[in-house]
Amino acid sequence: RNSIQQEKMKEVSDRIGEKPQSFFHGTSYSGATGICGVDGKFLVPKSREEAEKLGLKYAGDMMGRGVYLANMAGKSAGYFGTWGAGYNKAGCLLVCDAVLGKHKSADSHSKVQNDYSVDSVSMQPGTSTGNGRTLRAPEWCVRNEDWVAPKYILDMECVNRK
Repeated sequence: RNSIQQEKMKEVSDRIGEKPQSFFHGTSYSGATGICGVDGKFLVPKSREEAEKLGLKYAGDMMGRGVYLANMAGKSAGYFGTWGAGYNKAGCLLVCDAVLGKHKSADSHSKVQNDYSVDSVSMQPGTSTGNGRTLRAPEWCVRNEDWVAPKYILDMECVNRK
């Protein structure tokens, strides 16, 4: 448990009167080290260039800048597994608490990608991702990294089914 980030998120939760929800976040081992290191705060690069300077992977910005979360472990595992170019088959699955605040669900990535008037956005299965594909699992993006706190780190490995 990371008490520093948990405390920051609890302050937000108490202030806006919302109970935190549990989500998953998939990342590499180095990503988990960076996230859960000293204070447990997610570092969200503002651009690909900033990510490269910090030595981080830039997974994308389908819903804009923020911490990307899922309520299905398999969806998050794709971000350290074999789905994305350059990702390893092993990595970390973070179980996180998150406060969504003022939330917007959209049926198109273009309707939420640059909408920073809300605290979080989401897209459901079947939503266009803007690259000719559609989501197969729900996904959330929390705009403020202080509103997300890792609780557990799971060491995971993707294996092919036989």
